[in-house]
Amino acid sequence: MRKAIIVFIVAILVNDYVKAQIPRSINLEVLGVYNFAGVSFDSRFNENSKFGYKVGIGYGFAHEDKKGVLWIPHVGLLIEKPLNHVISVPLNIYYLFGKQRHFFHLDAGVTPYLINYTSYTYIYPLFVPIEQTQKWTLGYYTFLQPAYRYEADRWTGSIGLDILINTPGADFRQPIGLCPRLSIGYKF
Repeated sequence: MRKAIIVFIVAILVNDYVKAQIPRSINLEVLGVYNFAGVSFDSRFNENSKFGYKVGIGYGFAHEDKKGVLWIPHVGLLIEKPLNHVISVPLNIYYLFGKQRHFFHLDAGVTPYLINYTSYTYIYPLFVPIEQTQKWTLGYYTFLQPAYRYEADRWTGSIGLDILINTPGADFRQPIGLCPRLSIGYKF
C-alpha cells in the first residue's frame, strides 16, 4: 500500500512537471470573435507541438434588433440606439508557422453566442419608448483567424483579422464578416 501511494504521488508530480513545459497563456482579447473584449486560455497540445487550442469568453454589443448582427456599434450609435448584449464562447484550434518568437498562426473554430435582443415600441413623433420586449437567443458562427504572433519569455501578443463565416444552420446574417483582433497574454 505504501509503495502504491509513493508511485501515485510521483506520477502526479511527473505529470505536473510535464504539463509545466507545455506553452500556455491567459490572454486579454479585444474585438474579433470576442466582440468587444474577452479572456481566453491558450495552450499547445505538447511541448514541441505547433498545434494548439484556445478557449475563451467574450462580451460585446449589437445595435440592431435582428438576429445575427454581432458588430460593435459606432460610439455615436451607443446613445441613439438600444444595445443588444452578446456573450460569446470562441473555441478554436490553431497551427503555428515559424520558429522561436515570431509566428504566423492560422486558427479555425466555432463561436456559440447568447444574445439579448431588445425591441422597443415608440410614440411617434417623439420617439419615446412605450414598450420594451427582451428575448435571449442562442446562435453560432464559424471563423478563421490569420494572425501574426510574437512570443517572449513571459508574454505573448497577436494581431490579426477574424473572418466570420455563415455556415448552414448558423443563424448569422452576413455571408462573411471581417473583424480586426488584438490579443495580449501572460505565459505561465
